[in-house]
Amino acid sequence: MERLEEARAEAKNTESNHKRAIQLLQTELLDSRVLVKEKENAILTLRVNLEESEKKASPSAAELENLRSKLFEMEVKFASVTDEHHQELERMKMVLSVKEESLRKLKQDLRSHQKSEESCRRLDAIQCIRLQQGQITTCSFSQVRSFMLD
Repeated sequence: MERLEEARAEAKNTESNHKRAIQLLQTELLDSRVLVKEKENAILTLRVNLEESEKKASPSAAELENLRSKLFEMEVKFASVTDEHHQELERMKMVLSVKEESLRKLKQDLRSHQKSEESCRRLDAIQCIRLQQGQITTCSFSQVRSFMLD
């Protein structure tokens, strides 16, 4: 019986030790659950922060490449338009030059024509013969002028 008592005491002791161990393990389990929950919350917070920073961050490599290609296309188009404008400007300069030369020649011809007409008037005035009371007389320039104005 003594052995039985010893075995019983030992079993109670072992049971008591197991109960304490279970309680310790349950406490550790609860602590671990709390830590896991805290870690999950931290991960969730980090994900939200990451999404916000990605929204604020510079564009991705694909977006950058897309923007670069658009920029290149715009630069090529700009260069093309610039060349077209330059060519049109050169054509306009040529047309203007031709028109200026034509105007210069027309002015020169007009002056020349006016001078020759003036010379003809002067010549006519000197050689002008008019009948005055049955006499043939030579008219002066002033007489021709007054005659022409009348």
